[in-house]
Amino acid sequence: MVSIDELGATVSPPEGQRPAVPWDEVEAMLGSALPRDYKELVETYGPGSFWGFIHVFQVDGQYPALDLVGQVSVNLDALKYLRDRGEVVPYDIEGDASLLSCGRTDNGDIIYWVRERSIDPDDWVIAVNAARDDRWFEYSGGITSFLSKVMTRALTVPVFPEALSGRRPSFQPY
Repeated sequence: MVSIDELGATVSPPEGQRPAVPWDEVEAMLGSALPRDYKELVETYGPGSFWGFIHVFQVDGQYPALDLVGQVSVNLDALKYLRDRGEVVPYDIEGDASLLSCGRTDNGDIIYWVRERSIDPDDWVIAVNAARDDRWFEYSGGITSFLSKVMTRALTVPVFPEALSGRRPSFQPY
């Protein structure tokens, strides 16, 4: 797992202290533990966007469209709607669904954790679902590794615009 320090070497976090996050309460609402790297990411960077394009869901409820707990059911319901109309969804999205949304892009692509392969949240992989078609991209690593590799161009996500590759790594707090 890539540490928050490695992501910080790619793009500096904003200065200042972030409020403490009641992780036990958040995980109880979700009915699931969360990956350590995600917790470090939220505590270190807070709300904002990477490259002005990738938005990691937060737990403070300040931005409903980016609220982790609120977006879980919204994104699962959207996937079920698309699946019921013929779109291929290569994951189990019924019951205790294997996908847990954790971010989105300005284009509407949704970033998920794939939970079906491991009960350990630190072993969950990242999956990206394109907003405008049924393409999926999977990355075998956590959210901090994913962000670091995308911004350093060590990883190309085919559903993301090519124009991103010309941008310098950045993080803009909201």
